[in-house]
Amino acid sequence: KRQENQKEIARCMEHILEEDFSAGFRESLKLLCDYYDADCATVVYYNDGQYNKAKEYHRKSAEVMAKILLNVTEEGKMKEFQPLMSADGSLFLRKVTKIKETYPQIYTQLVDCRIWSLSGMYLKRQEQWAGALLLLNPRHNIGDDTVMRAVGAKLTTEILSSKAIINRE
Repeated sequence: KRQENQKEIARCMEHILEEDFSAGFRESLKLLCDYYDADCATVVYYNDGQYNKAKEYHRKSAEVMAKILLNVTEEGKMKEFQPLMSADGSLFLRKVTKIKETYPQIYTQLVDCRIWSLSGMYLKRQEQWAGALLLLNPRHNIGDDTVMRAVGAKLTTEILSSKAIINRE
């Protein structure tokens, strides 16, 4: 398993480090979808105190899900999902039915978006927030966040670096 994880991390990093970051970024999200057998991988950016922009890769079968998620992000509703994140900023929800009683509103929103399972993590370094990485409907390697954490750490660095460059200009 460790060798499989290392191989997948290397593949994702190879793409993130391409000269054309946006193409490499998209390809690494696709690889995450493949590795976790997820319908959608998305990075929701944190700007000006809110999650307000998303970039994603989705399989053709998940077009409706992706549109709904983008609308939720643009409407500033991503903070409603924060109760699902653990203290260390990770999220593993194998079945959304497990939260039906405790978080009925979140459950309804997830089901409306056709999200049946969810994995994710905050993109944060020290006190700087970059956003969140989410995998929608992952079916394999759920609970093994090794690849997601490695890719997330690199994405965090890239996002915060670009923010620093933009803020200096």
